[in-house]
Amino acid sequence: MSENLHRGEERAKLVAPRRWRVYIPAIVALLLLAAGVGVVILESTSSNTPQGRVRALVAEIERRDSDDWLSKLLREYFPDYGKGREDYKVADDLAALGIEAVPEIIKASRHRLPSVRWAAVWALEEICDQRAVSPLAELLARDPEWEVRQEAASALGQLGGPEATTHLIEAMADSELSVRATVALALGQIGGPKATARLIEAMADSNFYVRRDVASALGQVGGPEATSRLIEAMADPEPKVRYSVAEALGQVGGPESTARLIEAMADSDSTVRGCVALALCEAGDPRTTARLIKAMTDSDSTVRCRVAAALGEAGGPEATARLIEAMTDTDPKVREAVADALGAIGDKTATAVLLRALGDKENTVRVAAARSIGRIGDRQCLPRLIELLRDPVKEVRTFVARGMGQMGDPAAVEPLLGAIKDVAAEVRYAAAKALAEIGDTRATPALLAALKDAEASMRAKAAEALGEMGDSQATPALLAALKDAYAGVRAEAASALGLLHDPLAVDALISALNDKDKDVRVRAAFSLALQKRPEAVPVLAATVTGKSDWFAFRAVFGLALIDTPDARQTLAVAARKAREPAVRRLAARALAIPVFAAMAEELRKKDRTLSLHYNIVDAIANLRDPTSLPALEEALKSPDSNIRYAARRAIRHIRRANQPQGASAPSQE
Repeated sequence: MSENLHRGEERAKLVAPRRWRVYIPAIVALLLLAAGVGVVILESTSSNTPQGRVRALVAEIERRDSDDWLSKLLREYFPDYGKGREDYKVADDLAALGIEAVPEIIKASRHRLPSVRWAAVWALEEICDQRAVSPLAELLARDPEWEVRQEAASALGQLGGPEATTHLIEAMADSELSVRATVALALGQIGGPKATARLIEAMADSNFYVRRDVASALGQVGGPEATSRLIEAMADPEPKVRYSVAEALGQVGGPESTARLIEAMADSDSTVRGCVALALCEAGDPRTTARLIKAMTDSDSTVRCRVAAALGEAGGPEATARLIEAMTDTDPKVREAVADALGAIGDKTATAVLLRALGDKENTVRVAAARSIGRIGDRQCLPRLIELLRDPVKEVRTFVARGMGQMGDPAAVEPLLGAIKDVAAEVRYAAAKALAEIGDTRATPALLAALKDAEASMRAKAAEALGEMGDSQATPALLAALKDAYAGVRAEAASALGLLHDPLAVDALISALNDKDKDVRVRAAFSLALQKRPEAVPVLAATVTGKSDWFAFRAVFGLALIDTPDARQTLAVAARKAREPAVRRLAARALAIPVFAAMAEELRKKDRTLSLHYNIVDAIANLRDPTSLPALEEALKSPDSNIRYAARRAIRHIRRANQPQGASAPSQE
């Protein structure tokens, strides 16, 4: 009996430690859980101020990247604790906090974690506050991580000014080639004699990637000294550098640049020759067409493709005639490029050869032919396009539908209503867009039905199309789409409601200014600006100096329409700090003269800021204001075929929106 009791006591002594070993991990886990909950509670309670919100966002990166013992244990026992968003998404949220948060973001730029410093620098570049110049210069000079130094260089280029220029000039000696390349681009963005002189020196950099970006920067600053150095650099031994130099010479233009580019059409590298062809077109010299026509016999098919594109932009009877001949090229990629070029010119003499190309054995050529027939807008081709809506190749059906929309012929409505039920999603999207282009209200029921499609992308296309239709019957359905779970649908619904100019949508658009998605917020703000609502100013102000030129331009245009003291003050900021020089110029002019006059003035410029010109045309089309027609008439003179086409389309939309009920709008040839 006593022996059994003794054995029981011994067993108890052995089991007790084992039980504790079982309990220890659970106790540690509970303690770690309490610590994690405490951290989250502390972050949430301190996030009511800009400083607190910055700290909460920094903590999001810390939870993922910190290497201290507590963070490691929390990530080990609770994997979700360490899961975080990408750095750029956190950086976007930091930037959205605006000017009030700048001091705290500057503190974050000195954080021990490189990922936090990088996100902070990104945000400072977006906010574009001059208080950031000195901290950014310090990071550019001393941060051990080249990615942080590179982002600091980009930010200083955006901020500009003498101090930023001085620090960037010093940083051209950085040991990391990616930093030097970014510094060069930043100096090109700022410009000025000192920046130009340092860039000219940097064309001798030992690394060809740096020389390539230096050439791009010199093309941006322009001027006689830069042009002279670029002409010399066309002899660089590295083809990638010569490629960039050719683009830069096309950008600066002038007789000397053109003469050197014509010589370079004999370059030994086919990629360089192709780039030179496009640069010659960009230079805008009448001497170039004859040289480009000759280059259509180049032995390299890629060069012939680029030459065809250049002739398409150059336009004129000689270019059209040579391209029609080139539709017999043995290489299908060349025939595709030629078909697209003929559409860019828009000469109806090309219709016959494009109709023949609809039967080409290569699908890509048939697609390009359908695309170009639509752009030319010859309605005699419509019966053939209707036949091709039954083509077995979905890409052909897609571009046939687009082409039918570009023609704007009401006779295409019934076939397109059938195509909106096509089995291929791409064809349904194109049919919806085409119906909107035509603007016939018979399409409204089908588009409203498509707004309830199970596929989010189709709902987004339907919302876009309903906005372009301009039918106020769509307002209730678009208001419902503004609450869609998919951000792309909400964004298109916000844009569409702006095009309808319906006062009933104002409250919903104001609510959308707080949407979690940036694209939705900006589109809602722009739609409110079309109705001159001051509630849009804060969102527009947050995007006017951002990295997206698309957002920045719309912000400038919207602020000019609103024209309140706050809006004008923000325009003044844009005139100094917008990333794109042409956006800064437009903002400055919009402060001095009416916005449409400023836009017409911009469209008359020959500075090759074609993306801005396209944005201007697109924004004018959204406003549907007939007083903007003179500005669009200027866009019809653009050297760029896309801008000319967009202007014709915008004129058609404006005339349709302002015609008497029941009348048919005249076509814009």
